[in-house]
Amino acid sequence: MTIGAIADFLDLMPDMVTFHPLMGTDQYAKPSYGNPVSVKARVVYEDQKTTDDTGQDVVARGKIYLGGAFDITVKHRATLPDGTHPPIVRVLRYPDENGAHHEVVLFA
Repeated sequence: MTIGAIADFLDLMPDMVTFHPLMGTDQYAKPSYGNPVSVKARVVYEDQKTTDDTGQDVVARGKIYLGGAFDITVKHRATLPDGTHPPIVRVLRYPDENGAHHEVVLFA
């Protein structure tokens, strides 16, 4: 992908979303999160039937299109531009000819 094509792709990402990786849980199952990563994204609210990481049918409330591949997992904590933290139900990864290109995060 050329520099111009990358810039054009990122132009489609007007939002910033922050992801915190899960570091562990305490004895009361309270999660602790690591350092945040903020990425350019596009947040789209639309219902979509999908399966979660356990294979259960769920309805995703929306999608976060990421401007790159960041190894996001369903265990990350997402902070949307409106400050909410919806649970991540699935992460889709899309390659190009050079490998990982971008991810789409589905949230409940």
